[in-house]
Amino acid sequence: LAEKVAESVLQIKGVRQVTIDGSYHIVECPPEQDPRPKIMEVIVQNGWILLTMESIEMSLEDIFLQLTTEGEADG
Repeated sequence: LAEKVAESVLQIKGVRQVTIDGSYHIVECPPEQDPRPKIMEVIVQNGWILLTMESIEMSLEDIFLQLTTEGEADG
């Protein structure tokens, strides 16, 4: 089910990535996008249960680590 949820949420406009972390789905999108209403719509339409949803912003350190780690992976 977790994979099906991730695949469905990934189809929402503006969603860049969905990562499954245990019982959580981490949804990445640009700061100017707020896909929460559409995510809720997809969850309800599929009869799934959503327990909580929160917005988490990345710190500058998180952004730096992500950019430098991606650069290393690319070669």
